[in-house]
Amino acid sequence: MADGCTPLEELFRRLKEKGYRLTPQRRAVAAAALGNSGASTALEVLERVRPSFPDISLDTVYRNLHLLTELGFLNRINLP
Repeated sequence: MADGCTPLEELFRRLKEKGYRLTPQRRAVAAAALGNSGASTALEVLERVRPSFPDISLDTVYRNLHLLTELGFLNRINLP
C-alpha cells in the first residue's frame, strides 16, 4: 500500500484518482467488503450495509463490488 495506507484508504485514493465519487454508500460497501477477512456474497455485504443505509439496493452493492474487483481490491469467486 502507498505510504502505509490501509487497503480502504488506498482504495479511496485510487477511486478519486480515477474520477469516481466517494458516496456514503460506496464507502460503506467498500468497508463491508474489505473489512471481512473471508469471502462474502453480495447479499452478505448488503446485510452489513443495510443498518446504515436501509434503502440501498442489491444492484448498488453489485455495481460497487464489480468496481472493487476491476480495481484489484477484490477477487470474484464463482460458485456452482
